[in-house]
Amino acid sequence: FVLALLGFLVTTNVRFVTNNSMFYSYGFEKYDIQTNTGIEHSELMSAAQQIRDYFNGTDEYISISVVKNGVRVLNLFNEREVLHMKDVKVLMKLAYRTQEITGTYMVIFSLAGLLLWKKKFLPTLARYSVIGGFVTVGLVLFVGLISFVGFSNLFTAFHVVSFSNDLWILDPRTDYLIRMFPEGFFFDATLWIGIATILEASLVVLIALTTLKKRAKTTIA
Repeated sequence: FVLALLGFLVTTNVRFVTNNSMFYSYGFEKYDIQTNTGIEHSELMSAAQQIRDYFNGTDEYISISVVKNGVRVLNLFNEREVLHMKDVKVLMKLAYRTQEITGTYMVIFSLAGLLLWKKKFLPTLARYSVIGGFVTVGLVLFVGLISFVGFSNLFTAFHVVSFSNDLWILDPRTDYLIRMFPEGFFFDATLWIGIATILEASLVVLIALTTLKKRAKTTIA
């Protein structure tokens, strides 16, 4: 249950940030992607929507179409970028399935305990939630510290571990994928995910501790 809570909160926020149009708009403006790519902001947002549709859809390969300098570009990404995005989609689907499996497990675990032991199970569930919340906060803070100290190294290590090829090594002079999403973009995504996860885990701990406190008062009474 502790590990499921950790996995559920992290993957829920990965899914949220990945599908949050506000985050893309923020990143495009912060890193002046319009100037870097020559693509207007509205078209960048269109490309971001197409990427989200790709992650959430069934197409094997991505095809991004935007207007640049008044001309419709049918395939913004080259073959290397398209193949890399196929690998990225595998990771995204894994994150989605992890969220769904861990969430389902926690619901079944909680319901089964309540059906078998009724209200007597609440303190146990609350204690597991407290432990899971603290483990989540501790791990996220640890990763956050590493990110602030050396995000570039962490970012590179993530790609080396996650991908069995070097398609992720792109040229910022010619490849639109990295021009649209520079390293800073992913640092911000990590920050958003980390902050949201810490807040949610803290809320879980607060609710669980409140439950234990009320239970203790009821027992004493």
